[in-house]
Amino acid sequence: MKSKFLLLTLTISILIMNLVQAQNGMPDKFSKRNKDILSLNAIVADKSYYSQAILEYQIVKKLIDRYSVTNKVIESSNGKIDEFKNVVILGNIDPSDFDYLGVKPCNYRLPEKIEDLKSGFQFRHYLFKGENKTALEAFGIINNEFSKEDLYVVIDYIQYQDCGCDALPKIRYAVGIRSEFKISGMNLNKDKNKDSEVKNLNIEKLAANVEFGRLKVDISMKTIGITGKLARLNIPTNTSFNVQTYGEYTKVIDFIRNSIDQSSDTTAIFIQPEIIPVMDEYRTSISEINTAYFDELFEIKKRYKKYSKKLKESEEDKMSSKIDSILKLSLYQEVVEKNWNREQLTNIDRLMKNLKKYEKILLFVSKPAEFESNKNANMESHSSTSEIYKSLRDKYNDAIVLIYEGKKSDAINKLQEIRTEKHNYGNAYEILNLLSIETDDKKIFSKIVNEYTWLIDIETLNKLKTKL
Repeated sequence: MKSKFLLLTLTISILIMNLVQAQNGMPDKFSKRNKDILSLNAIVADKSYYSQAILEYQIVKKLIDRYSVTNKVIESSNGKIDEFKNVVILGNIDPSDFDYLGVKPCNYRLPEKIEDLKSGFQFRHYLFKGENKTALEAFGIINNEFSKEDLYVVIDYIQYQDCGCDALPKIRYAVGIRSEFKISGMNLNKDKNKDSEVKNLNIEKLAANVEFGRLKVDISMKTIGITGKLARLNIPTNTSFNVQTYGEYTKVIDFIRNSIDQSSDTTAIFIQPEIIPVMDEYRTSISEINTAYFDELFEIKKRYKKYSKKLKESEEDKMSSKIDSILKLSLYQEVVEKNWNREQLTNIDRLMKNLKKYEKILLFVSKPAEFESNKNANMESHSSTSEIYKSLRDKYNDAIVLIYEGKKSDAINKLQEIRTEKHNYGNAYEILNLLSIETDDKKIFSKIVNEYTWLIDIETLNKLKTKL
């Protein structure tokens, strides 16, 4: 963690220089495309990108807050004891709810310390103007005195762990620090300022220019998942970014770089990874898909004009006519093929980003009564649904009993039979995989008891626990 943070001051300096250099025409072109990001060094995102990120964050937060339990798990392997917490989401969901909702219980190991955050490090900055209210809300920036031309730079340095659940947005836990710079007085659309000192800003000179009244820069900082006396004492005391605040800012960097991993005083610093929005998710763009294909179609049109001109100049005979028809047909086929590819990519893009898939989940966590009413109305059209579920659950528990009795082949047959009737019923698929790759009975029992308890009767579950 500390080695990565050495880049912080340098990167911010480069960032500010890039912002000033951006005066040479790029923002004008950028604004024509109705964007809010002013540097290629920052994440490129429009308003809908931030809205989707926050929507997904709110979904997983509500599900975890209202429909999850955290269990303590103790596992023994090769003489070593591993003790951790396991988060189970929707652990008691009814099979009919799952069928209508499309989300079944899932679980993951809860990250509790820095060593648990193994997905990676992230040092990223986001840029947007004050007119992008969606971005302001996404980053929790509340400022009633902002101008549409104010520039915001949000700099995140985090260590994180991504936890996945099928059909749910990515769940990210992180520890780190966030800095927010609000820069006022920098005209990015016109190159009026000829002062060389302003034209070559780094973070230290930025503070100096605030002292001289050339710019106004406000800074806020907050820790993510880091609390305690040391963390509190290292937060700057001034919100205006000037020479004094710059000195305090560098102390925060030193604190993050040197103290978090090395602190042995558990009363001075506490680490508790927090769930954060996933702002850097890869997302496609229909406009960019179309732009690429349009360029190719224009290129075909140029080739068509070129060949058409040559053919008109040639003598009219059977050979020329044949060549003419072949060329036209070939180019036409190219156009049809490229347009077909474009339509397929556009359709896939639409499906991948279809937020309607979250509508039922949000209804489930926000308006349970309305969700239940819709589900029941849907089930009434299938009168035999309850009988089917009862039969499946009986077979499912029979399979678990067979595992308890050591009759793996019979259990596998029973689970395969269940999957034939309903391929995604319960944890039949996961348990089948477990039986095929694990030979240690105790590990099988432990995995089922700790992770796959959904739909298992209490009596059957208690039997399994006696095997641990």
